[in-house]
Amino acid sequence: MNGKISEIKVTKISGVRPLKGKELKDFEIFLKNYADEIVEKWISYFVYHKDVDFEKITKRLK
Repeated sequence: MNGKISEIKVTKISGVRPLKGKELKDFEIFLKNYADEIVEKWISYFVYHKDVDFEKITKRLK
């Protein structure tokens, strides 16, 4: 909304094992920390057809 992420929904996908417990919590923390960067890179790549640099995340998120 207005260039900012207002809500993230995690939904089930047919044929894929859902995340549960600690895995789901870790994923939600990851999204909270990196959602804006993920969307920015997605737009750069798929909308503007720009090359996007790979980013390796090595620090533990809390």
